[in-house]
Parts: sequence; structure tokens; C-alpha cells
Amino acid sequence: MKIAIPSLYATYGRYTDALRAIPGDVDALKPVERRLLLCLHEVARGGKFVKSAKIVGQAIAHYHPHGDLSTYASLISLAKRGFAEPMGNWGHDALHSVKAAAYRYTEIKTSSYLDKMFSEFLDFVPWEKIELEKEPLYLPSPIPLGLIGNGFITGISFNITKIPRYSFFDLISRTHALLTNQTPPTIIPQVENCDVYEETVGDFEKILTTGIGTVQIVPKIIVKNNSVYILGKNPLIGFSRLISFNEKYEEKNKIPYYDVIDLTEKKVLCIEVTPRKGNCDQQFIHTVQMQVSSKVNVKCNFVSENGTVQLYSIDQILFNAFSKWKDAWMGNLKDELAKSQKKIRELNIISIIRMLVESGSSLKKVDDLVTGFRQIYAHTIPYNKMNIEDDEIRQVCGKYRIKTLIEKDIDIVAVQGDLKRILGDIKDHDKLTLDRLDSLK
Repeated sequence: MKIAIPSLYATYGRYTDALRAIPGDVDALKPVERRLLLCLHEVARGGKFVKSAKIVGQAIAHYHPHGDLSTYASLISLAKRGFAEPMGNWGHDALHSVKAAAYRYTEIKTSSYLDKMFSEFLDFVPWEKIELEKEPLYLPSPIPLGLIGNGFITGISFNITKIPRYSFFDLISRTHALLTNQTPPTIIPQVENCDVYEETVGDFEKILTTGIGTVQIVPKIIVKNNSVYILGKNPLIGFSRLISFNEKYEEKNKIPYYDVIDLTEKKVLCIEVTPRKGNCDQQFIHTVQMQVSSKVNVKCNFVSENGTVQLYSIDQILFNAFSKWKDAWMGNLKDELAKSQKKIRELNIISIIRMLVESGSSLKKVDDLVTGFRQIYAHTIPYNKMNIEDDEIRQVCGKYRIKTLIEKDIDIVAVQGDLKRILGDIKDHDKLTLDRLDSLK
């Protein structure tokens, strides 16, 4: 039996797209990033640092059955983008980037923002078993987490993805304007210490509204004392072309075109490039700049809920994230509502039990309590409208000791106040979600 090799590659490519290389269409996170943020919330919350090895191990053991080094590389990226607070040597960019220490040495804890967000809403998003244990299909946040930060989301398999990241506050401004039918500001991809230009006028807005466009990344430079100082790193090419150009020039001309010195100190990037012959004129500056700059053909491919890879605009992802987060908040409110209603019923039951105890009734067992409860319950308002079942009475009696039932503070008014607040929040849900988004600015 012959097996078509191209079909096997295509099958593997689709697997790689959906489970490893391409971000989701709600939170814009790749699976490994989502799983690592979940693990940080599970084991590194509450302001405590834990060994990075524990986070990597948690991810691999429970959610992400893939390589430990690639998983740690994703954790490093998340830490550098501000999704967690790192401690130790996490590496930094330079002419030849300094690697982070091994995961057995570094420590990390989740950010307080994500800790609070996940604690409120993570239980109210869908969870499914994808590879190992059940995991959330997306992480709840009013702004898609994967779009926050510097550089580009890249993932190359059978589909090519290059998705720009943006400032957190720019994303909030754009989302708020879209949701309130205002003219949204055109936001620009963010690359640290680099200028980002449109290839043609309108490309920035085109990316936001269609998911396709072309931009130029040009690291910032300073010209001083006959040298060019490069202050930023192109995230897609680094300094490989700068080194390669010099090596090829030297091979052909027996002398390097420039001297390159890494002046990076305290993780502040600075590369000095000085001409071997002549002065640092405009041609030299242009030549150096060309070796560290590049054009980026943006293509915003995301994995949809049905597992297919589709082209989305940035605006669509912003709508998706906000809508799903809003749904999770409503789920949270309905859960609070149910708990408050249950609490009121429980306190009402306790108040009748207390009346029985204080009346001197002979209560030797729970059945006596149920019988006595029924005698009072049948003639008491508003209890006779609550349809309290015998099992509810038994549950309350099983939950508390008699002494506790007698002494327990019964503040039904306070719980009713909470219930009223929750009902108000449900009614004003649309306004509250927009207000909370606005408060993040």
C-alpha cells in the first residue's frame, strides 16, 4: 500500500498549525503560551516566586507534551513581554544575544493583573481536553493577550503568520473606540527602540481592518564620533545580516567594511559600527542601516474555534477577545447570584431552626427538627413562599453544629444587599464592561 508523502506532510502541517505554531482567534496566544500562563496562575500566584523548572514541568506534565527547552524559551518570551515577573538571569539582547540561565536556576511569578483576571473569570470560559488534561480554550481578558508587547507573532509551517504586537494602551484605545462607534485611532506596531514605517500609505490601517499589509522595521541609530550606534534590534533578523555582510566584504576585499563592537551594558543594547576606511558618511550610514532593517509582509492567520487556520483582521480579534471576556464576566455574575440566593435560603432556614430551639422544642434528632420546622414553616411568611425542601433542611443541619446554628450571625439584609448589587450589575453589564475597559487606560 502506497502512502502519499505530501498528504502526510499536510496532515502534520495542520496539526502544527492548530496545536503549536498559530495563535488562537480569541486571546491571540499560541497553545504553549496559553498553557504556561495557566501554569503560572496555578503554581506561581499570590506573590510567590517559584523555580522556572516547576512551571515548565507543570506545563509538560499536564498540558503540553512537547520539548522542555522550547517550552522554556516560550516562558522566557512571556517574562520579557511583562506577563510574569522574573528573577535571576533571563538573558538579554546583544550582538550575540546572551542566553537565559537554565530553568533550574531562574525563578518567576505571575503578574498581579493576570492573577486577578484569571481568578475572576477563568472558571467561566470553556475547558476541553486537547492533548493531556482539560484546559481553557482561551484566556479571558478584555484585550487579546497575544497582541500585547513588542515585535511580531511568527509561526511558520504550511501557513505563514506574521502578526504585529501593539502597546497595551493603544489596544485599549482602539477597542474602546470600536465598541462605542467612534472613529478608532490608527495604532502602530510596537518594536522596542525601532521605528516602524508603512510600506505604502494606509498599510497600518489596512492591517487593522483586513489583517494584511506591509511595514518596514528600522532600528534607531545615533551617529557620533565617526561611528554609528545601533540602539534597537530587529526581532525578525537580529544582527545576522550585519555580520554576514562584513564577512563577505572581507572575503572579497581582504579587509572588513566596518568594525563592530558590542557596547551593551546592564541589558541596554548598544552596537557600535565604525568604518575601517574613510568617514561615517551618508552612504556608510545607509549601508549599515540596510543590514539591520527589513520589510515585513504582515499576514494575520489565527486558529479558529473549529481548528481551521483563517485570516482575521486585528479588529476582529479585538472584538472576539472583548466579547468572550464579557461572556465570562456574565458567567461570574450569574454564579454570584446563585450563591447569594442559596445563602439567603440557608439563613432563612437557620432563623426558623433558631426559633425552634428557642421555643424549647424537644429536638433529639434531625427528623424532629424537620417536623418542627414544618410546623412553623407552614404558618410563617415569607418562608411559606420559598418552597424549602426537607433535604435542604437536612443539608443545613449537616453543615453546622447546633451551637453554631444558635449563635450564627444572621444578616439577611446584607446578603440581600449583595443580591441587589449583583442584579444591578447584570442589568448594567454592557456599561460596566466598557467602564472597566476604560479604567485600564
